[in-house]
Amino acid sequence: MTDRRVETWDTWLEKSVANDVYLMHLERHVWREMHEVIGENERLKNTSSYFWEWLFDVYTKTQAGAVRRQADERNDVASLGRLLVEIRKSPELLTRDWYLDHWGKDESYGEDDKAYWRRAGEGEWAKTFGGEVGDHIDPDVVGADLTELRQGSKKVKNYVNKHVAHFDEGQVGGQPSAPGKKEIELPTLDEVHDAIDLVGRLFRKYHALFTAADVIELTPVLQHDWKAVFRMQWMPALELPKELRDYQQQREREKAEGKD
Repeated sequence: MTDRRVETWDTWLEKSVANDVYLMHLERHVWREMHEVIGENERLKNTSSYFWEWLFDVYTKTQAGAVRRQADERNDVASLGRLLVEIRKSPELLTRDWYLDHWGKDESYGEDDKAYWRRAGEGEWAKTFGGEVGDHIDPDVVGADLTELRQGSKKVKNYVNKHVAHFDEGQVGGQPSAPGKKEIELPTLDEVHDAIDLVGRLFRKYHALFTAADVIELTPVLQHDWKAVFRMQWMPALELPKELRDYQQQREREKAEGKD
């Protein structure tokens, strides 16, 4: 009989963690596709607007928040970070035999097929999970993954903690920061994306541990043409006052002549 803690871990992984992982990858896909649409439109690309700053802020804060959620190790959360902490504390619950029971379970398999898949499972266990222990998952393997998650998400977590989830006193009209106080180093967009890749890779690894199945694609495929909104006019054509039209034309001429 499977320990209830293992059932709880499986639920965390397949619900809370999986939902965040799939959504992170979907939102990154949409961001990159939209960025490509904008980049191919010279008029759009060269139009200054606060909208671009707002769009970037919404995207980065959303993605950074998702990374932070999955790196969280507190006792009251269901996250990838906490899953790794719990497994490392009780590795004896995830045994080699428990893992191999997931292999070759298809009722249509004959004995030869079952034997083939069990051998495949034995090899995967030895390569990925057994480590120096063998009979159950090696806590050092889990500990190394936890360390990688902590290091790979550290800058993103600090950014969310200091700039998104909370404000320093000095940021909202309180006392100014003490002289010499170290500022939080903000992550780049590439570093946020690297953290997403890390979370996705660890999710795939532990999903395979619990199911003996790989996740081939982490980015869900939308079943509708989400770009359709970019092929229509968003606002009705407005006739600007003559003074504003003249001003805009003058500004465009100055830009063209390099006087801006």
